[in-house]
Amino acid sequence: MKNIRLFFLFTVLVSLMLTGCIRAYNRPAVVQIETNETAFLVDMRSDSSASADVMTKIQRKDVLIDGYWVQTGRLPNSGYWRPTQKVLVVSRKPVEIYWSESGLDPTVRAVSSESVGFKVPLVVNATIQSDEDASAYLKWFKSNREANQSVQWERINASEWPIREEAEPLESAINRVIFPVVNNKLSELFLQIPIIECESKRVEFVAQAFEAARVEAAKYGITLLILSSTDGLLYDDSEFQKRINDLAVAKMRENVLRQDQANAMAEQRVKTTQAETEASVARIQGQTVDIQRRQMEIEGQRLIYQAQADAIRTQANKAWPTTLVVEDLAMLGSLGLVQR
Repeated sequence: MKNIRLFFLFTVLVSLMLTGCIRAYNRPAVVQIETNETAFLVDMRSDSSASADVMTKIQRKDVLIDGYWVQTGRLPNSGYWRPTQKVLVVSRKPVEIYWSESGLDPTVRAVSSESVGFKVPLVVNATIQSDEDASAYLKWFKSNREANQSVQWERINASEWPIREEAEPLESAINRVIFPVVNNKLSELFLQIPIIECESKRVEFVAQAFEAARVEAAKYGITLLILSSTDGLLYDDSEFQKRINDLAVAKMRENVLRQDQANAMAEQRVKTTQAETEASVARIQGQTVDIQRRQMEIEGQRLIYQAQADAIRTQANKAWPTTLVVEDLAMLGSLGLVQR
């Protein structure tokens, strides 16, 4: 009985020793890539930085990440599995950002030449169009998510490591590097003109700021699609804003009055043109009657002349006698045909 207990204890000890010497099983991880994402594979055993010489674009939508064993002690199980690769993901989904006072995003602020402050609400549409742009974007906006996490050496399996790392969101990148370009350009332009001209120049200045921002965004692989003003200028002084609103209402009424006057003048011109057209038609009709009358007179004269010509031709064709019988010689003498 005692031998049986000793054998049992020996078996348990051997089992525990053997179990403690066995490595944990390496469980690979699967990373899924969405349709609107571009992903790059980085070899963690050579260099984990997102440089072009170590990044490989992933063509597949499911990526299998295996692990490699890192030995930290004498026993075979003293260590952990670390992922051999990491997936860097760039979302190419278009974004729409409102740079307005009501949102969480920044707002463009400017002043006129008289130092009157105001805000310029804007809307921005941008995207990362191609895989090449995604690669350029990743160089500038690689996420530091992993750097913010403490290294946990007790991770045993490769699947427990953060093997999918997403680039900085496009909206955040635009707010960080593109917004200052727009804000500085608009501030520079508005500072050169008086406040009375700022509203009329708003669309033109926003177009110039869009061109400057578009060139800057292209450096980062960002395609700026739209930069437009969503509303009028919002003045810092509420009283000034009220005066501007009143002026806008007055201007609107003036425009309506001018439009009414223009419509009345246009209607009068139409009536005048119609009267002139009717008078012209009457004159043309009168001239037509005179022409017809003259044509009738000419036709009548032609008929008369034709009748006279016919009568002359008729007399000319009449047969005349060849022998002249003269009974009165005195008449022939008067005609000089005979001599007395």
